[in-house]
Amino acid sequence: MPGMDTTTSPSTYRFHHYQLIPAQRQLLNGEYPVKLGSRAFDMLVALVERRDRVVPKHELMDLVWPKLVVEENNLQVQVLTLRKLLGHGAIATIPGRGYRFTLPVDGEAPAAPSIPAPAAAPGPALIGRADELRALQGLLLVHTLVTVSGAGGIGKTRLAQAAARSLQPPQELAWVDLVGLNDAATLPAAVAQALGIELAGAADAGAVLAAALRGRTALLVLDNAEHLLDAVAAFVATLRDQSSTLRVLVTSQEVLRLADEQVFRPGPLTLPATDDLLSVRASAAVELFVVRARQVDRHFDLGDHNRAAVAEVCRRLDGIPLAIELAAARVALLGVEGVRDRLDERFELLTAGARAAMRRHQTLRAALEWSHGLLTPDEQRVLRRLGVLAGGFTLEAAQEVAEDDALDGWDVLELLGALVDKSLVVAQGTDGDAVPRYRLLETTRMFALERLAEAGETEATLLRHARCFMALAERCDAEIAAHGQGAAALGRLDPERDNLLHALRWCERGAGRGGEAAEVGLRLLAALRYYWPSRGLLAVGAAQALLSLAAATALPASSARLQALASAVQLHGWTGQTAEAARLAQELLAAARDVGSAEHEARAMLALGHQAADADRCAEAESWMQQALALAQGLGHRRLQTAALNGLIFIATVRGDHALAAELGQQTLAHSRAEGQSFNLCTNLLNVAIATLEAGQPASAREYLLEAAPLVPGTGSRFLKLLWLQCVLTLLSGAKTWPQVVRLHAAGAVHARSLQLARHDQLEGHMARQLDAARSELGDTAFRTAWSEGEALDLDDAREQALALLQAHR
Repeated sequence: MPGMDTTTSPSTYRFHHYQLIPAQRQLLNGEYPVKLGSRAFDMLVALVERRDRVVPKHELMDLVWPKLVVEENNLQVQVLTLRKLLGHGAIATIPGRGYRFTLPVDGEAPAAPSIPAPAAAPGPALIGRADELRALQGLLLVHTLVTVSGAGGIGKTRLAQAAARSLQPPQELAWVDLVGLNDAATLPAAVAQALGIELAGAADAGAVLAAALRGRTALLVLDNAEHLLDAVAAFVATLRDQSSTLRVLVTSQEVLRLADEQVFRPGPLTLPATDDLLSVRASAAVELFVVRARQVDRHFDLGDHNRAAVAEVCRRLDGIPLAIELAAARVALLGVEGVRDRLDERFELLTAGARAAMRRHQTLRAALEWSHGLLTPDEQRVLRRLGVLAGGFTLEAAQEVAEDDALDGWDVLELLGALVDKSLVVAQGTDGDAVPRYRLLETTRMFALERLAEAGETEATLLRHARCFMALAERCDAEIAAHGQGAAALGRLDPERDNLLHALRWCERGAGRGGEAAEVGLRLLAALRYYWPSRGLLAVGAAQALLSLAAATALPASSARLQALASAVQLHGWTGQTAEAARLAQELLAAARDVGSAEHEARAMLALGHQAADADRCAEAESWMQQALALAQGLGHRRLQTAALNGLIFIATVRGDHALAAELGQQTLAHSRAEGQSFNLCTNLLNVAIATLEAGQPASAREYLLEAAPLVPGTGSRFLKLLWLQCVLTLLSGAKTWPQVVRLHAAGAVHARSLQLARHDQLEGHMARQLDAARSELGDTAFRTAWSEGEALDLDDAREQALALLQAHR
């Protein structure tokens, strides 16, 4: 019977809202079994068990089909099945290497857990923390000092309560809430009272306590210790020196830093992976929201009518329990949509928690003000400046944004570390040698921005932020322009997307305050010329280009403005906004002539030539292209020469002069091969392949596409990946491969829509004829099935499958 040996597997893996039990060959969604084929199940187990690395395809095939020889297409079919079930992002394709499971997994050891399930305890039920509760109980059984550390509102106190009350075997419990203690000298008396120990005016309260505790098995909980941290650390050290049986559990935003202290950091509650009802219901954050909402409105129910709004509220509150409880308390008054719509005013909205809650937790602002008040002035300064960073940041970005004449980069480094220690900045986990990243929870970030405005530092800090990300984008742009291998540089920009867009929008809005903001915005926009198409952000880039250009109308023409105009022309052309592209091209031509920039004059001419060609004005198009070619030759600018030659190739192809198109094609390839810039060489190979295909020479077109194939992944461009796939699709056919060809067409169509690309008329005709042939061969039912399967294909998977078919057709 097929299947893998699972005898050494853990009993259960948990990910998202699923449980995978290899020994029982079961996948559960909540409590319900999921129907999954034997091969798909084996592949899921193989990927989950090897989730720490990329699993090569040959290894997967050996694991899933032991002692059998099967085609690689079988592997892709099983991956497609799993993606449909778990979500597209659950399994990443690593081009040329294999697959990797990406969902966070909680694996349990096969032995029965030594920590019992938590018993019922007084107080509010602990929601969404079952795994963390078991982990904390485990630490308390093994270690005598444990600190639960995290941001205000994360749920430290409630988790500590549940762990302390349900610990087995039961222990004498003394709970001391330190929030009301402002004098460290009163700490021993508060602990003595909780433990029922009479101090009777003892001069050395610590010694009396230590003597009274000697031999007693007790658990002492010191709750909210952050404002008395040094005193608590010294006190705990003294007690534990005198009593080997005492266990201490501390909750604090900052750890004690004692030698054998074990630190437990609860994370936010789990958030919905998607907005479908099953995923929303599986989220611990949503579960808490629903429970608290029903306490104020017994008719509240989670369903299709409100699932998206509830999920958005929980996500925007970062899964922080306090914030979610306060938001749910407003549902009876505002409804879920009202709560969601007012989240930008969250400090006014999220007030009036349960009466039993301590005062500093009755409003979100009060909780943050408590934490903020414990910081030094320099820590407060850095925290408020970090608020301008959106979606996470690197150490280098933090230094550039937060430093000034009084704080240098080294100071910022130390202060950032202190903010991480105090749970106000989250240090995100790194993978191998990846660059560490940090972030402020969104509510903390909004609080920091309020403090920044109060300090009168908003504009200066935002300008530093914009300069920082302009410099990053320009470094990446120069790297891509020099070599055409954009994958690494584009990968460095990906985690900064929120910061890049934030900087662009501030520059656009801040243009009226001075010319520098507008100039920085233009330079940043120009430096993202490769980023927009490579990441499927053509429409975003086109819209932002108009805003940035409009904000800088009062500035004199500059190289940044010319480059931004050139980028705007290209983006509008790619998205089919021909009228706007033509207007921008004329503006670029006039501006380039005003400042005497022959390079940008040639770029404008190229754009005008393409626009004329698309409108079948071939004579006008040829004139523009020839003028651009002459300027490029005069400058010795190889890339512009190849761009002009590509335009002339298109015109020759439209006219049916295939001999001229072939001759010009060889010239463009000679230029781009000599230059060695991968992005441009790849683009030119595709253009020549299209012209060769139009000339009725599919074998030659195939060779150009095979030459381009290894270059495409290194460019990092989704645009080029899709164009290459579409070119290949015009060459694929055959009765045995029609279902796979249809799947690839469907994948191409989905990704073309996501890129919002204008139609490519030459390719569209070939692809339409091919699909008609496939439908005729397969019949409507089989065609629709194959198309539906292809719509879930990842672009890299589709490209790899297309390459395999192309090589087989050679």
